[in-house]
Amino acid sequence: DAKTIFFEGENKKRMESSRVTTCEANSDDWYLKTNKMEFNTKTDSVSTSNAVVEFKGVPLLYSPYVNFSLNNNRKSGFLSSTFGSTTKSGFDFQIPYYFNIAPNQDATLTARYLGKRGPMADGEYRYLGENFSGIDQIQYINHDEASGQDNRYFLKLQHAQNFGSGWSGSLDFQKVSDNNYFTDLATMIQVTSAVNLPQRANINYSGDVWKFNAITEKYQTLTDSTNSPYQRMPQLSLSARKDYDSYITDINSQWTYFDRDSKFNFIGNDKDGNGYNIGNFNVSAELTCDECWSNVVSKTYIKTRHNDKRLCFMCNPDFVITQKIFLEFKKYLKRNRE
Repeated sequence: DAKTIFFEGENKKRMESSRVTTCEANSDDWYLKTNKMEFNTKTDSVSTSNAVVEFKGVPLLYSPYVNFSLNNNRKSGFLSSTFGSTTKSGFDFQIPYYFNIAPNQDATLTARYLGKRGPMADGEYRYLGENFSGIDQIQYINHDEASGQDNRYFLKLQHAQNFGSGWSGSLDFQKVSDNNYFTDLATMIQVTSAVNLPQRANINYSGDVWKFNAITEKYQTLTDSTNSPYQRMPQLSLSARKDYDSYITDINSQWTYFDRDSKFNFIGNDKDGNGYNIGNFNVSAELTCDECWSNVVSKTYIKTRHNDKRLCFMCNPDFVITQKIFLEFKKYLKRNRE
């Protein structure tokens, strides 16, 4: 409602001493009260000045200027500011600005000031397509006054892609400038407790019979602990499944080359402190029959452990081959029901 309404053109209206709410009719628990409100139906936007948000007649929030959309479409502009305080960083104030780039793209740029550390920038870009999606984020502080460190940063790149014809892939790369970045600058407990940042890329194929997966994965470990995770550099998996009437053939194989970061000392190091690399190759073949009284399962395991970069199984003294063959018997029992 409004005290006065001015029609200033085909797509423009101006209201004075007005109120607006998204509640249902005859239900005005909360509303936006303003001295002047301008409607533009061509751009589906509303601009107000000296606006006050009231709940059951009690004013809760004041803003000298508000601009919002008449529909549910997103709109560029400032988001709600946040502020707080931490022991390590002191006063923490953040002002985010949202960019509505396109219906399938947006970005948020946040200006952050930490009382004990100085200014900091945080940017996030999101995109979504018919066959792909992703999120990119970077945080950067030029000079940390509390620690004296320069060029502290956090980088995150995440992307997923569907190439078609059964092929797909993804990327997840995260990195920080130093081990104490999250404990110094993050505010959420699930972030400050992060120990291993993934750096992973994989490609997949899924067909009617064959399936393939290739992955390379390592971590940035933010600790001096002796328990660092193994890296898969790389891991290749190939499997097939085919039905022949009542018979089913199932073949699975996987080769993995494990490695570990040489800067860590852990149980299993050699006398020179070098970590072992481990290569595993597993193959299994199964022939099953739902209507038969027996099945044959053959599985082969190849494992090698070495402390060099040679991808040579047979030339290594720790080379082991294990062959297992299983013969499964089945008996069907039927109960007569009267």
